[in-house]
Amino acid sequence: MKKLIFISALILVAGTIYGQTLQKSNYVRIHLLTVDLNQNVTMVKFLDIFKNKVIPAHEKNFQSKCI
Repeated sequence: MKKLIFISALILVAGTIYGQTLQKSNYVRIHLLTVDLNQNVTMVKFLDIFKNKVIPAHEKNFQSKCI
């Protein structure tokens, strides 16, 4: 039990020491999508349109950077 508490504390400290920091006005958003494609649309076509049209439009309208 003592080993478990020690390892948990060590992981917590290591995570805070090497973690990335954000500036005061920054925030992080995570989006999860579930995609139901039509029969004539492949995942490759969807990803191509999403990467080349949707993400640039989002970055333009919300002044953000999508990764």
